[in-house]
Amino acid sequence: MMDEAWTRHWVAARDAARVARAEHLAEAARKGTPAPSLWGDLRALVRDLINPPTSRQPKPACGEPENCQSAA
Repeated sequence: MMDEAWTRHWVAARDAARVARAEHLAEAARKGTPAPSLWGDLRALVRDLINPPTSRQPKPACGEPENCQSAA
């Protein structure tokens, strides 16, 4: 039963990835830019692992000393 659920989720994720890739290729063709490749995706992944992109969400400020670990 667990294998069936895992397989369904894996198939859904694979299908979603294929749709996203097709949309990405279509967008590249519309803009006239080179089509993305697996090598480019791997380079971007490694780049993000080495230098993670900055978080766009501000970290919550520590309001009360009792709830803040750094206030100890």
